[in-house]
Amino acid sequence: MQPEVSSDLLRRARQAGRFMREAHKPRSSVPLFAMGIEGHLQRKEWEAGWDQRDYEMKLGVAA
Repeated sequence: MQPEVSSDLLRRARQAGRFMREAHKPRSSVPLFAMGIEGHLQRKEWEAGWDQRDYEMKLGVAA
């Protein structure tokens, strides 16, 4: 059985990644969140948020 991770947690993880990119933190500074599949999913969302904001910043899109 796959564990449930709330969409709110994933949304906040993605937003945190965006904020970290705006603060010029490296992508490697991804937090550990939790162990197991839940933490893995949150880390992936954080990375997705970081990557999305990085792309926007390179295009010159304001936050």
